[in-house]
Amino acid sequence: MTKEEPAAKFFTVEEANNTLPLVKRVVADILADHEIWADRMRQYELLSAGETGENGESAAQISLREEVDGAAHRITGYLKELAQIGCVFKGFEVGLVDFYSTREGRDIMLCWKYGEAAVEHWHEVDGGFAGRVPIECEPVSEGAELMLLIRFVHFLGMALWIGGMVAAMVLSASARSATGAERNAAFRWAGRLYSLVVGPGALLTVVTGLVLTMSLAQRAGSQVMAQPSIWVMQVAGLVAGVLVLFVALPTSTHMARMADAAADGELPPAFGGMRRRLSMVVHVVAVLVVLSLFFVVVM
Repeated sequence: MTKEEPAAKFFTVEEANNTLPLVKRVVADILADHEIWADRMRQYELLSAGETGENGESAAQISLREEVDGAAHRITGYLKELAQIGCVFKGFEVGLVDFYSTREGRDIMLCWKYGEAAVEHWHEVDGGFAGRVPIECEPVSEGAELMLLIRFVHFLGMALWIGGMVAAMVLSASARSATGAERNAAFRWAGRLYSLVVGPGALLTVVTGLVLTMSLAQRAGSQVMAQPSIWVMQVAGLVAGVLVLFVALPTSTHMARMADAAADGELPPAFGGMRRRLSMVVHVVAVLVVLSLFFVVVM
């Protein structure tokens, strides 16, 4: 039975900077002992090259080997200290330290080099030191461009969905005080709004929302996805979309057909029941959308 690797600790920029007083001291010790280790190792190898080995190690070799082993042991202890803090040591030459973090829903590395005053750079997890950029900058990759497009479509769908529902509600409210052809025309236009604006907007929002959720799950991992706010937001949005697509849209379309068939005459008795059902669904959807948007803001 293999021992599981401990989960990576994720830092905000502020949290990473708060660790620097300790991290700086530990890295300084690592670099100092690594210099000792490298120097004593070179001396040991030079001595070994001139020895035949017939009489075993000389006293000088033994002394150097003990210094090499001592330095290596201390470095191992320092690396364990950094691991306990949660950061990752990346380079003996310049003292590189990375901190796991998230940005735009994906895992990244905050990057610090010994001698720098603060954590001010980051790079992709597989980007390395050469790919690091200032924290306020973000290189745009093809994948990032695609995600930006999906986000744009997602918010466009939300605008169509919410804007169309508000417009349809205004038309339905105006129909209450109207009679005959004017009233029926208001219901026909409300039905068209659901068919041409609200329905497509809800569908775009739900589909792109699922894509964004899967992308977030792949990049952010279980630590972020375990947050209750994520699931409340997703479930509320999904249920609202399903109610619009499978209840409100068919109901409003049927009501528009009834209004067309009635022309200037009276609407059938069943129309009142459908109108009450649509009103109830719209109110439930409005609550779910507000709940979902609240958690978007909170996150």
